[in-house]
Amino acid sequence: MLSALALAACADSGPAVAVFSIEVTAPSATLLVGPGGGQTVQMTATLRSASGDVLTGRRIEWSVDPWGFAFVDDNGLVTARLPGTAVVRARSEERTGAFAITVAPVPVATIDITSPGIALTRTPLAVAAQQVAAVAYDSVGTALPDRTLNWLSRDAAVASVNASGLVTAVGAGSTYVLATGDRGSDSVLVTVTVENGLPAGFDVAITDASWTQASQNAEGTIPMLTGGRAAVVNVMTSAPSAMAAPSVFELRLTDANGATRWSARRSATIPAGATTAANPTLQFLVPAAELAPGLQWELRWNPDGEFSDADAATDRYPRIGRAGLAVVQPPTLKLRFVPVTLTAHNNTTGVVSAANAEEYLRVIRQIAPVGAIEFSIAPPFATSTSFGAPPNGAGSAFWIALLQQLDVERVASAEYADAHWVGVVQPPAGFTFATFGGFGFIPSNGASFGPGTRTFGVINTNWFFRESQTRELVMHELGHNLGRNHAPCGGATGTDVNFPDPGGRVGEGGHDTHSFQRGVAERAFSISSNHGDTMGYCTPVWISTYSYAAMLTFRGSATLAARQATPPTRAVVVHGAVQATGQVSLRHAVLLPATYADAPDAGDWVAIARDASGEVLAQRRFALGRLDHSDSERPIAVAIPLSDLSAARVAWIEVRAPSGTSTRLDVTRGAP
Repeated sequence: MLSALALAACADSGPAVAVFSIEVTAPSATLLVGPGGGQTVQMTATLRSASGDVLTGRRIEWSVDPWGFAFVDDNGLVTARLPGTAVVRARSEERTGAFAITVAPVPVATIDITSPGIALTRTPLAVAAQQVAAVAYDSVGTALPDRTLNWLSRDAAVASVNASGLVTAVGAGSTYVLATGDRGSDSVLVTVTVENGLPAGFDVAITDASWTQASQNAEGTIPMLTGGRAAVVNVMTSAPSAMAAPSVFELRLTDANGATRWSARRSATIPAGATTAANPTLQFLVPAAELAPGLQWELRWNPDGEFSDADAATDRYPRIGRAGLAVVQPPTLKLRFVPVTLTAHNNTTGVVSAANAEEYLRVIRQIAPVGAIEFSIAPPFATSTSFGAPPNGAGSAFWIALLQQLDVERVASAEYADAHWVGVVQPPAGFTFATFGGFGFIPSNGASFGPGTRTFGVINTNWFFRESQTRELVMHELGHNLGRNHAPCGGATGTDVNFPDPGGRVGEGGHDTHSFQRGVAERAFSISSNHGDTMGYCTPVWISTYSYAAMLTFRGSATLAARQATPPTRAVVVHGAVQATGQVSLRHAVLLPATYADAPDAGDWVAIARDASGEVLAQRRFALGRLDHSDSERPIAVAIPLSDLSAARVAWIEVRAPSGTSTRLDVTRGAP
């Protein structure tokens, strides 16, 4: 009997049942924490066997992750530490259970704005602002000093308030500023007085206004184009010190009879000193639909007389009357995209369609001197011309043969002969390098139609490592069709010896009006004068005023027109000579305060006015003259018209010969 009992006892003390699962629970998943500490909650871990039976008496290890938001002791008591989320885990044997908790800040029950009523006086030159002090409390009256409050002004036209409770005067009147929290709020009365008087002698002047659709020279003589392109007006001002109070500018377009066609008002703060077109005081976006020939324009600061400065005459531009706005209607640019099929390379075909044509057109729309654009997609054009030997392709032999074939098709076309034909080529498999990304005809003697004028080709979009390269190539090759040689940048051959900047830079910054017009930018961002011209090989790419004006003239739109009703009243007069040996000698370059007749801008010599940094201010093409009874010397005599602003900056003159050689002379002021 005793043995039997012993055996039974041994059987009862066999291996313990293993833990199969752990369930962690708590009365609440949210804990609050405040300056007085954090709430606690007791976790419960229920251990079960594989059959679902509850197991007791097992060792449990508690942990929390991440540990910074809460603390858990050995008994599963959790204490909140910092706002955030954490996971509490219970581990027994090889099993784990988890419970997610949220630690939230103690809610705001009341708010006390300790600042008394606020009185602000706004003046034109100073920002009137005051910080509002407010303290939040929890339900038991404990201060919550680090709590973020929500701020609101009942009347933003009187006073504004930022997220930190800084109240700024806007306009005359009274309003309440509120601070709100989870459950509490408080307010303070704000009274604003406006004083618009400016100090004696303080004058705000509109110094210039530059109209642009992509590129504009310092003289403002490049006309605006119709055909769907908006224009941007860069407003430049000067002031002895900054005006903190926003003030109103008004731009008005009128017809020849003085009737208003379009007007707009914009507010801006006036910076200290003089602003420039690269960083204007503000910009107006003039809708494309409002641009038409015969318009006049005027710009006013402070049109309602809110402020009184020293010289009311400088509050308008032009100073007297309205200026004529040169607006021309360029011919529609017609493009016909031709996907090229390479029959010698498994019929590889360029990818261009109505769905992706805008990718090819983007840079043209952005910088080219064009208005309306029409494009069509041709059926694939098959050529047996070899692309090259892998991995290098797209050599000159390929492009010349292809373009000659395409050009024949274009000239023979009854419907599309006047379009620019764009052959789109996809490099075949095995080719990783394109010798030339594009190729185009350059018309001879200014021809615009007929063979060898309106045909070019480019590599398929998105093939290049740099995403924008094909878009830039389309513009580059179109520029060749519009009579332009290469700009001297990036090792380009066949360069334009008359290009103003020897490094192929645009020389005068532009503005991205296209992105502003499309709404993808909040303003027309300035383009650096160091960008490479579209006709060169340097990046980033923009278009110089030289190339822009030349392409515009080539297209037969118009000659460059004077922006203002009166001609420039300053000019640099350059005299010199070219000896029979070809040696150039410049005798003087004098800035004179006189009005000069606008001589023809034509010839194979170029006179360029530059500032001290070398930036191009203006240029003039000219031809050599002759001296009576002398064959040993050809005279140089040219006047470069300048605006008052450019006249103040001009430092030296460069005279460039047809051979590309240059001679420099500093500018003097007054009689030579």
